[in-house]
Amino acid sequence: MFDLPSMLGEYLLPLLLLVPLAVVVVLVVTRQQKEEPWQQRAAEPSPPPVGRPAPLRAPTPELADEVPRSATAYAPTEPAALDTRGYAPTEPAPLSAMTPSVTPFVAAIEVDAPAPAELPQVAPPRRRASDALPSPAAPADGPLPLLVVDDSAVVRAKLSKLLSGAGYAVTLARHGQEAIEQLNQHWFAMMITDLEMPEMDGFELIAQVSNDIRTENLPIVAITGHEALHAKVQDARGLFGIFKKPWNDRELLARVEVLSRLRPRA
Repeated sequence: MFDLPSMLGEYLLPLLLLVPLAVVVVLVVTRQQKEEPWQQRAAEPSPPPVGRPAPLRAPTPELADEVPRSATAYAPTEPAALDTRGYAPTEPAPLSAMTPSVTPFVAAIEVDAPAPAELPQVAPPRRRASDALPSPAAPADGPLPLLVVDDSAVVRAKLSKLLSGAGYAVTLARHGQEAIEQLNQHWFAMMITDLEMPEMDGFELIAQVSNDIRTENLPIVAITGHEALHAKVQDARGLFGIFKKPWNDRELLARVEVLSRLRPRA
């Protein structure tokens, strides 16, 4: 049989010597591997500090002719003093040195600025020939003058009798053209007109009177025997009412009394 203690006794002493030696070798190798990157970084040249420009180098004779004039114009006459580490001082350039580079840019903006656009010429409003005529003077006193326009002699006679009996001064016209002539010569407080007439119907007459600066404030009442024409003149400018033939005398006189006082004499 094997004697284990005697056999181990022969190898125990070498093992006790080799194991610590192997541990020491492993530690030394591991430490050297860790120190190699630091040694390589220490051997490399350190970059210039942040915020400091790179060291200035004097231009070589071959590059002296290639230096632009703008650079030589602002280059100092003497080289700047370097500090102990070989860097130029970090003092900022004077403001006057930057002024020439800004001025041409501002001048270019002023020269290239577009000229202000001219405003379009607005043509004056077109005036009618009747606008140049003087406005007829209103009577200082007396009965208010009214203008009655109708192509029917019967209707003219009835309206003249009704309105004259109420104290108004009545002027008669057979169609729109005669009414325009009367308006150019006389002042009226109100006009009563038919819609269907020869020469110039009531629609054209109302349009001309309302668009004339002298008679645009003249109250107008229309009288017609056709119901279909009521809707056609509803939105007519200057029209203050429509009466259907035969009309009610009391209602017509009440409307005339109110409207005849709207237009001032002055």
